[in-house]
Amino acid sequence: MKVHFILAAVCVQFVVYTGDAFRGFSVHLNKKGASGNTHEATELPERDGSLLKGEYKAAGEWIPATQENGYERSPCPALNTLANHGAINRDGRGIKVEDLEGALKAHYSVSANIATFLSNAGSHFTGVIDLSSLQEHGFIEHDVSLVHEDVALGNSTTVSPRLIQQLLSKVHDTKTGIKGITYNDLVQFRKERYQDSKAKNQALTFSTQEKFTASAEAALLYLVMGRNDVIPEAAIASWLGEEKFFEGYAPRKQEISFFELLTTAAGIQWRT
Repeated sequence: MKVHFILAAVCVQFVVYTGDAFRGFSVHLNKKGASGNTHEATELPERDGSLLKGEYKAAGEWIPATQENGYERSPCPALNTLANHGAINRDGRGIKVEDLEGALKAHYSVSANIATFLSNAGSHFTGVIDLSSLQEHGFIEHDVSLVHEDVALGNSTTVSPRLIQQLLSKVHDTKTGIKGITYNDLVQFRKERYQDSKAKNQALTFSTQEKFTASAEAALLYLVMGRNDVIPEAAIASWLGEEKFFEGYAPRKQEISFFELLTTAAGIQWRT
């Protein structure tokens, strides 16, 4: 079962159950997006960027995959970072779903239902994950990724220096005092990535379901790494670029709920 189909089904079910509240959120996003205001003006749960410094047990030493050590990795920077720091099996093989669930909750502050859903879907509901199995095109890996080339244009499972530099070029001094990119910058970059792929990739595939998966990934980037509604430059350069926790990283204090993830993803998809 493909992850983007599962995500789409969950989103549809979510919309059915939330009904008027979700429609009201979409209307509010429309008004704020049209006015050019930043994401902090939308009706998301308030987040102050507080960190769990006193409670958070930092991940282990950073050891990336190399030809010498033969470690397996996926197209997902979040999972690769966990493996690089030993929060899950360093070699990327035989990862138990319950271990991945625990690592996602501990290091990214996602809710138990998000961690359970993503871990089981990633394992094809077998209970065990090899990170290399996620490289299959159309499963988790997809065209129009934020920092990976399309499968027809290059290596789609490793970070693209070209795309990292393009995203870093969006970094600026924000009004919060944090140097990084805002929600609106992230949305704009998603638009640019699609236009870039559309112009260069004659074999481009980017269905509605794949677009939602891409939007959900961007939403997780924003929700996990955002501080005072800004994704700091270090998160882009280190977490996305090197698949490494940046110095001083700690997860946010408020747990990321399915509601927050899906509404943020829907907002990104709607605006791109």
